[in-house]
Amino acid sequence: MDAQALSQPHNVTLTGERIVLRSITEEDTPLIVKWRNNERVRHNFMFRETFTEEMHDAWYREKVLQGKVIQFIICEKEGMRPVGTVFLQDIDEENKEADYGFLIGEDDAAGKRYGTECIALVKDYCKNTLGLKSLTGKIIEGNQASTKSWTKAGAVIVEAHEDTLCSDGTKVNMLFTRMQL
Repeated sequence: MDAQALSQPHNVTLTGERIVLRSITEEDTPLIVKWRNNERVRHNFMFRETFTEEMHDAWYREKVLQGKVIQFIICEKEGMRPVGTVFLQDIDEENKEADYGFLIGEDDAAGKRYGTECIALVKDYCKNTLGLKSLTGKIIEGNQASTKSWTKAGAVIVEAHEDTLCSDGTKVNMLFTRMQL
């Protein structure tokens, strides 16, 4: 794997047909906090408590700036409006895989297939720049948008865990996915 590609903070832009992925910056903190506290988004995460700027600042300092996570902001190509975020974490250089996650935070951007385009851009980046061979992910059962994006990109559900406990005490079924690059 290209060690320089993992160094942080990175400054990468990936351009698709309708979206652009740009590297996250500290200035994106208010947007991330707003999106993570959106009820539609929160419902699709295991962590469902109020998300704060302090929490995101810690993530940014300890994960992104240390090169443990690569995170992008998803922008609509026309106008460059930020609408969501995507990240790669648990990057395993030995097995050449990473855990992938994304969210569309702006309600009016949900359902526009940005997640599908996002996965395609990240797959190409992971394969051709980072030298990865596979991506893994977790989807809460019933999250049809994420399930559709993953399966359209070629992912398969490799495992399911029933009654996974969320931070608010709710139990959900968790689907574990894998896709080859």
